[in-house]
Amino acid sequence: MNLHNLNRCLFLLSYCGLVLGLLSTTACANEQLQKVSTSQTKQQPTASRSQHPQLWQGIYALTNQPYPVRFDGQTVDLLNTPGSAGVTYYDTWRKCEPTQRQWNIRHYENWFAQARKADRKLNIALLAGSHVPDWALDESKSPPYQYMHIKTDSVRRNYLPWTIENGHRVLNEPMLKIWRKSVEGFSEKIRSQPEFKKTLGYIAITGGPYSNGLEIMWGVNKMADGSTFAWGPKEDQFLITYWQRCVDIFMDVFPDVPLGLAFTDVYGRKTNGTHRRSTKVPKAIVNYAVQQATQKKVQLIAQGFWIGAGAGDKHWALKHPGDNLVRTQSLDYPLLKETHSLQKALLSYRQNATIAYQGPMGTSTAAYLTQMIKFAREHDALFLELWHHDFAEPKYLPLIKENGIKP
Repeated sequence: MNLHNLNRCLFLLSYCGLVLGLLSTTACANEQLQKVSTSQTKQQPTASRSQHPQLWQGIYALTNQPYPVRFDGQTVDLLNTPGSAGVTYYDTWRKCEPTQRQWNIRHYENWFAQARKADRKLNIALLAGSHVPDWALDESKSPPYQYMHIKTDSVRRNYLPWTIENGHRVLNEPMLKIWRKSVEGFSEKIRSQPEFKKTLGYIAITGGPYSNGLEIMWGVNKMADGSTFAWGPKEDQFLITYWQRCVDIFMDVFPDVPLGLAFTDVYGRKTNGTHRRSTKVPKAIVNYAVQQATQKKVQLIAQGFWIGAGAGDKHWALKHPGDNLVRTQSLDYPLLKETHSLQKALLSYRQNATIAYQGPMGTSTAAYLTQMIKFAREHDALFLELWHHDFAEPKYLPLIKENGIKP
């Protein structure tokens, strides 16, 4: 072998050694990178850890009473309670529009005035469902649905998502048309309030059939109440389409203010008497709302009802369809778990909407309230609503102050 060939061989051997060394180093680096990546993945906080603490607005007092609120013989100053972010006030369609196109919103007006004075936000909802005025049922010419209200054991009149034409069920277009006109009338009155947009927090999307028309649900309390419906996929679709049309109405009438949409997973009862649970129905409605809000650039707040155990009467709390949503078999842990299908659905909306929670009508213990607040904050909720019962409880006030807005 001549000198030239020898040098060439030595060069090739050296080059191969360098390449092998680089490959080995790269493999080691990749292995280390994979270990780091795996470690980082394992260390990533779970969905329950707050990624956006700056979203937290605080705790709102929720009430269906006119100002000033009285509870257990005392006046409760919901707006000026330390930590209070403001008030969420519910009034009914029947009271506000007792006669078609004749409005009486004095309680909303009073709450707006008090919220401006306290420099707090006011959220509002116009309840429909069983709060439908008689004139609307007559005008729609749709057969009303009557059922026994489980808590008061009284008869409630309501409308259905469908009506009957030529012996067949069709979407209840007459009631939707009436509801659109009423929401438009309500908008004119509400927008006349001084500093309306500055004071308003959000308006709830309402109008759904059954109950108060606020939560997406069909909470038939007694099997006999719903046994004649022969409820199936077609009826599910009627309910979905009806609620989607309610979403359209509010986004058309209130495109410039935040809108809330509350949902549950209660849709009737099974033949064995237990509540029928479905995430198909609410997800179809809320998915639609999120899609429309994104396209129309409307701020949507997906609201999970409810997250805490009921007040002292555990028997009532266990029977309540809402409280059943959020408790496990143990009364010691009343909150919805992340693995629950309804909770997973709510958390998924954080990508394109904000979320919020509401507590029960009176929290039973300070320990439960602590859990509820922690739960809401860790899941990036915009706010937590607590009924005025909790604002009247002295032992809860430090928790509200600590987790509410700062002066």
